[in-house]
Amino acid sequence: MAISGLVYASITSIERRFNLTSIKTGTISSAYDIAVLSVILFVTYFGDRSHKPRLLGIGAALFAAGSFMYALPHFLSGPYQDKDEIEQFSTCDANRTAFDECNEDITDEEGVSRFYWMFIFAQVLHGLGASPVYTLGYTFMDDSVMPEDAPFYYGIFNCMAILGPSFGYIFGGLFLTLYTDLSVDAEKEFGITPESPTWVGAWWIGFLITGAISLSISIPFLCFPKYLKGHEKIAAERKSQSHGGVEFKTRAGFGNSFKDFPKAVATLCRNGPYMCITVAAILEFGILSSLSTFIPKFLESQFSISSSQAAIIIGFIVIPCALVGSILGGWIMKTLKLDVGGALKFVLICLSISTVMFLAFVVYCPNAQFAGVTVDYNDKTIQLPESSQNITSNCNVDCKCSGSYDPVCGADNIMYYSACHAGCKIRNKQDKLITYEDCSCVTPPDDWDATTPIASNEACPVSCDNQAAFFVLITLMVMSALFALVPGMTGVIRCVPLNERSFALGISSLLVRLLGNVPGPILYGAIIDSQCLLWETQCDGSKTCWLYDNKRFSHLTLAIMITLKLISLCFFSLALFIYKPPGKTSFDLDRLEDASYDNGMVTVQSIKKYEVN
Repeated sequence: MAISGLVYASITSIERRFNLTSIKTGTISSAYDIAVLSVILFVTYFGDRSHKPRLLGIGAALFAAGSFMYALPHFLSGPYQDKDEIEQFSTCDANRTAFDECNEDITDEEGVSRFYWMFIFAQVLHGLGASPVYTLGYTFMDDSVMPEDAPFYYGIFNCMAILGPSFGYIFGGLFLTLYTDLSVDAEKEFGITPESPTWVGAWWIGFLITGAISLSISIPFLCFPKYLKGHEKIAAERKSQSHGGVEFKTRAGFGNSFKDFPKAVATLCRNGPYMCITVAAILEFGILSSLSTFIPKFLESQFSISSSQAAIIIGFIVIPCALVGSILGGWIMKTLKLDVGGALKFVLICLSISTVMFLAFVVYCPNAQFAGVTVDYNDKTIQLPESSQNITSNCNVDCKCSGSYDPVCGADNIMYYSACHAGCKIRNKQDKLITYEDCSCVTPPDDWDATTPIASNEACPVSCDNQAAFFVLITLMVMSALFALVPGMTGVIRCVPLNERSFALGISSLLVRLLGNVPGPILYGAIIDSQCLLWETQCDGSKTCWLYDNKRFSHLTLAIMITLKLISLCFFSLALFIYKPPGKTSFDLDRLEDASYDNGMVTVQSIKKYEVN
């Protein structure tokens, strides 16, 4: 709920509030994975012999500290909006003193980007606390249930792990409808609503909730025994499906001494199917972490919706997909009793469907027309190349405007950087809507009604008929990918010896985070920044992007994700091709009736083939 829901839902709000670029917010997202991978090997290598529930309890307490730390910048920073500044510099006035944007007496926003490092530290605490969950948590379940029932429990576990982000998006979206400073009536004071481009919602509330919940569940975790009742019986009935039929036997000192660490790593690296599945998982989770971080921004840019609406929509897409995909995927594994080979075939089918559904990103919506950015100030029919962008024109050059982004929509259905940049000289307040008159840059259409305002502080409507197709394809893409989650995880656990499960998950988690989750959002954030059409630069050098090239944003995402998906499918196919199931029990050839021997294979008539051990 916190990491994959609230953090992602609040990305746009944090960028606006603390003047951060997409690269920096991508780094904040990746800091969690950096912290996890820094300790995951030690947690799994030594944790398999330790008290797993106790480690989970300690982790929950650390996670709570991270959530509280993540919300702290809100309480340490000043008010987001400065009413005097907004009213004084929102209109065109050639007679006022030129605006000094870096004058400390005018704005208190200088330096808020320093809280970037506090977000990083909070994510590190999150990562340290969560590191045991998806490794020791899996093996603790595997130790506690019958082998044939384990995939169903994995499905429930993964369903909860996906419902959490869904609730994070939904509740995060609801909290974003509240203004970040709860004591301020933003609609009354500033004339802005949750649909306004400069709105910043109460992004911090959710982290106080997750912090309190995490702290409360750490206590019952600490009260669990090391093993649940019936553990011995379950261990006795468990059979290995490891690649090549490696038997279940504990190596002397394995998991108890650090000197065996390199040998344990080398053993896993020689397991071909395990390494192929891990490489494919690196690509899959790189895609997942990148899209999870920035899909709210994508929806906001493409469909001109607020950050709260984007978060709620994502939440309602993921919830049914999680219920159907994860639990049903685990149920299919249990019902069909799929072994490692069957699980890999199931993964290939699901991910092939998911790859096709990525064609959703062929869909894009046209950008809103923006004076000086996408269209010329003087002739609004002329489309501007990026090299010719300039929000200053003859109609506003003497207005002495501030550089603060506070966009308005003109009667010509053109967006302007601010009312001042639209050349508006009169500011009116009608209920909760701010309107402007006498705007020298706005050219009303011939059929314009003179009783309507020449400009208002709201976004211009953009017609886009592709939303329904996009959301249908995205839903199918997510659902088909989640169908593969349980079989893929089962493949990792089952293709290694039983005594190496935790460590195998640790190595896999390390590589997935190091090469997938960490660089994914950072690189994708850099790609998103490269599609920015309009930057607002602060006094300390920090920047915020307000407008993206929708077509390039969508199609570049499609090209990158399809390429990574196809490579992932190749590695899953290779894992299936080289996987060798364990050999059966040796037979006494003299005692087999109707049996023939050929090239090391014993054929028993009307039954099956058995490999000679």
